[in-house]
Amino acid sequence: MKCAEFDEDLTKANELGFTCVKMMQSLLECMMRQADKVEMFKKFQRPADSLHAKYSVSTKNSVRLQVVRNIDEVAFIQNLVYYIETGYRTPDFGIWERGDKTNQGIRELNASSIGMVKAALQALNDVGDLFGDGSRRSAIHVLPDEIEQCSAVLSSMLPRESFSKETDAALMTIISYPGFAVEDQELVDRTRDTITSMLLGKYGCRRFLRDGYKTALEDPYRLYYNKSELQQFENIECEWPLFLCFLMLDAMYNKNDEAVEDYWQQLESIVVLSEKGFRLIPELYKVEREHVAGEKSERGSQPRVPSGATPHLWAQSLYVICCLLYEGFLTPAELDPLSRRLSSHEKRPPCEVQVTILAATREVQRELRLNGIEVQLIDEVDPVFTILPASSLAEIHSRIGQSKKLNLSGRPLDRDVGLLSTSRLYQIGQKFVIFTPQFMDSRRSHLMYDIRILMDEWSSELQYIYASWNSVSISGRPLVVLVVSGDMLTTVDDLVEMLLETTVLEEQASIVHCLWMKHGPEYNTSLNGQYVTVKMLMEEVYTKSCEGRMWALVRLTAGLLDKRLEELGKAVTHLLVRQKQITVGMPSKKEEAITSPKTNEELKEIMHRAYSDDPNAFMLSQEIIVALGSLVRTEPKLFVEMFRLRIGLIIQVLASELARIKKLSAVDAAENLMTISPFELKSMLFSLLSGRLLEEFVDDGEAAKETRTGIGSFRRHIEERKSVRKSTRSVSGDVPPPIPECTANEEEDELSEDDFQFGIWLRHRRIDGALNRVPNNFYASLWDTVNRLPHGVRINDTILHWGLTQEMTRREMKFALEVEQALNRIAEPEYREMVVEALWLLGRLDKLVQSEEPNIPRDRPLDVDALLRAANALFVQHNREMGTIVLECCASGKQCDGARGLCRHLYDSAPAGEYGTSHYIIKAMINLFT
Repeated sequence: MKCAEFDEDLTKANELGFTCVKMMQSLLECMMRQADKVEMFKKFQRPADSLHAKYSVSTKNSVRLQVVRNIDEVAFIQNLVYYIETGYRTPDFGIWERGDKTNQGIRELNASSIGMVKAALQALNDVGDLFGDGSRRSAIHVLPDEIEQCSAVLSSMLPRESFSKETDAALMTIISYPGFAVEDQELVDRTRDTITSMLLGKYGCRRFLRDGYKTALEDPYRLYYNKSELQQFENIECEWPLFLCFLMLDAMYNKNDEAVEDYWQQLESIVVLSEKGFRLIPELYKVEREHVAGEKSERGSQPRVPSGATPHLWAQSLYVICCLLYEGFLTPAELDPLSRRLSSHEKRPPCEVQVTILAATREVQRELRLNGIEVQLIDEVDPVFTILPASSLAEIHSRIGQSKKLNLSGRPLDRDVGLLSTSRLYQIGQKFVIFTPQFMDSRRSHLMYDIRILMDEWSSELQYIYASWNSVSISGRPLVVLVVSGDMLTTVDDLVEMLLETTVLEEQASIVHCLWMKHGPEYNTSLNGQYVTVKMLMEEVYTKSCEGRMWALVRLTAGLLDKRLEELGKAVTHLLVRQKQITVGMPSKKEEAITSPKTNEELKEIMHRAYSDDPNAFMLSQEIIVALGSLVRTEPKLFVEMFRLRIGLIIQVLASELARIKKLSAVDAAENLMTISPFELKSMLFSLLSGRLLEEFVDDGEAAKETRTGIGSFRRHIEERKSVRKSTRSVSGDVPPPIPECTANEEEDELSEDDFQFGIWLRHRRIDGALNRVPNNFYASLWDTVNRLPHGVRINDTILHWGLTQEMTRREMKFALEVEQALNRIAEPEYREMVVEALWLLGRLDKLVQSEEPNIPRDRPLDVDALLRAANALFVQHNREMGTIVLECCASGKQCDGARGLCRHLYDSAPAGEYGTSHYIIKAMINLFT
């Protein structure tokens, strides 16, 4: 009898297995009929070219066990890899197919989608060959860098789902079964805790906050919501039993028996019995209209009724799995044949990055030998090994996945080949092939002609390999081959010779530039009786400038020649996927925002519109974006609470810092900024982002001692900088703490340099304003303020309406971006920072204004600009009475050069203390609200 039962169970298992394979095979056939869409989406990532999510089942009669049966199907799956590998930077409509929470057809980056892309790429990478016979022809190739990109983006987003959703129950599918896409156990726990604390109810989980789907108040006859109506769905969102199944499965995988039992009992209490006695799981539970008011006042206090499809096939299938696991018919391991569940528990030893240095020429080899470094020539490497550039690997991948029958090409050539991919050893035929890193290709941009930026990139990229190798589960140890060429070994004598030649080159450049402006780039100069256009001469000047490291000429000629840094698109993506938007151009003129990933051509057009008449800024902005893209990968903590990077203001601040350091005029400082090397530019950016003031540029003798963290030593008065951070970012106190008193020695030290007596706080505010820095929890605090004011807050003629709090939740990224948009209309960075200080103090209104009923304006928005003008008047009056330096300007009625009519000495005051800006803003608030 037992044997018979076993055979019957085995028969059922086989039947279920065949059914599963048929379904997968049918899905593959459905997708293959849209091969043309896959080909187009690889190139352009347009929504119209994406694959459909639903297919007809009437025409599918799939048979046979093997899902993938021929080479064309292998090619199609390989192209699906190319199709999804850019998912980390491709906005979509999300798992609920509604896009942005407002349900208005707006796509956005969703963490749940990115997590599934990562899980799919990892799974395909682990499968090996699809035929199962060891054939290389059926192997699927996944670039590990794309997996690492997804991982980096997930780490920066979780537990947030997207710009419009603070979190989403769909994240359970990627932190646990079936995706298991997050290796960081602490991040997994934090995401799970966020979901259960914010979304879990008696009947399941809300999908996300203010989800109006199928609630009693949703209008079923309208496709889209009005933004202001989202608040009415608060606390009455439908609860989905589906997520009780996910939570129970998660508890089973974590061997949390107590949680398993709790979720099982909760599931059993909400199942619906059919007429035949089947236990069914409904799609969702909703609050009926007559109970809406009670549920809004106290969430969870009212009964809910099943609604939607019953059974809900997704939830029902998961419930069946839960039953099989709970009753012991299945084990969790059987649902995870690739053991992906172990990724967060598996501890691999740190990888050892192997670095091999080769010489490009015999002269280079000889020069290195004289300095005690023994290296081989490329030609001396064992014939079994071949050294090729990264572009060759890109060409190889462009042929993998080609299918004439399906009209499919391979991987697009314009996609980058990452460092993890070039750090692997490949076998092609009978040879082992090693590829050099892509960042070493000087043909991609002029940045690699700066040896120090090249060395800095080496350091950063080696650290990237060390940190990322194990996380993408690559076998073996990474091998990085660096080829040293002659132009990397510039000696002091060579530099002297270059300096002697720069006069001629500058004269040549000046003449060519004059011809360009007068006759245009296509003008034929007939030089030496040959056809030589001005553009050809400019190309030659550009090449010589790169070789001579004459950065002002490099940027000018590159801008005129319309060159785009190859790293630009990748850098923009690095910033955007980490929720950092970018604006290019100068404030109040041609400033344009980059809020979503763009193609190379789209980026070029944006840069042209922003800098149509300034080739220098055209190139400098690209270099700054590339440097920021590099820093956001290696130093993400520098960008906390910064949602939008304004490149135009950053250029202004860099120029003003140079003017201060070198005591230059504004015009001379702008010109001097163009002469610094890309490495010095990146070092200045690092120092500014770190909250440090720059020291004088180091001389040639100290240049060798520079490290990647900056250019030279930093200001002795770093404690003053720390006091800024404490005063403007403090969240525990009502008023920023006072500045510590200086000792006698410190005072004498300060008096020795006039530079530290005046202008230091003004500089702080200009820098923080240009970098869009705000205190921790600033946006949540401002949300509370706007929610409290019936007509909202007016900032620089832009009103943050009360309705925004009805549309968006307290920590929603979209609200932060609305605030940033209002603040970014302020052209003066120091005034922007003063507005931030005022808004921050408004969030402490109850503690600062001792009144039971503050006199909140009921008929108009609260005008922050008027509040600051009142604070400025109090400041001027107080200083007039004390007879301070303000008597030289505003206190005596003379015109002051402070931004927006505020006294420049107010900008130059510390935030805290008896004479600090907070003191006067608080007094103005008291006068306004009492």
